[in-house]
Amino acid sequence: MPIMQSLRPLIEKCYYMKTKLIFILTFLSILNCNAQLSEVFYKRGRENAGKQNHIAAIADFTKAIELKPDYGDAYCARGISRAILFKFGEAIADFSKAIELKPDNTAAWYNRGLSKMHIHNYAEAMDDFTKVIGMKPDFVDAYINRALAKSNLKDYEGAIADYTYALKIKPDNAIVYIRRGTAKGIWQTVTARLKILTKQ
Repeated sequence: MPIMQSLRPLIEKCYYMKTKLIFILTFLSILNCNAQLSEVFYKRGRENAGKQNHIAAIADFTKAIELKPDYGDAYCARGISRAILFKFGEAIADFSKAIELKPDNTAAWYNRGLSKMHIHNYAEAMDDFTKVIGMKPDFVDAYINRALAKSNLKDYEGAIADYTYALKIKPDNAIVYIRRGTAKGIWQTVTARLKILTKQ
């Protein structure tokens, strides 16, 4: 009897550790199951987005995020679908969360910049495109859209520089030549008027 009493604390400790281990294994199993389900919803969301069914895609991406709250790609994908539906505020929030989870997510930075362009927040859009260019120096569309943002901010000289660099990367882009020509025309008009004003 004394031996059993002396072993009792050890038995209780072993039972407690066993119970704790079962709880941990169950919790890990649930996490793994959630991660797998999250991937299923994400893939279905991508399929729906590819079919232009963005309402269904958003629902799928939202479910994927509920199951896996740190799913950065799901936030980014949901942001793109929301932007396509002109829900730019919600899209920007999704892209920002994707960036928070993965700061080198160029797709999130770029698409957030595009969404900001749509709401005429050109200064912040330009900053996002600059961030993209820092990570991917040959991302031609980032230069083109940053140039457009600069033009809207009346930085025509900066816009011309970006269009010129974009043409170095992709010389056969006719639209960029037209936009650069337009920016040059405006810039020349502005500088000519400034010269007249300084003479007066």
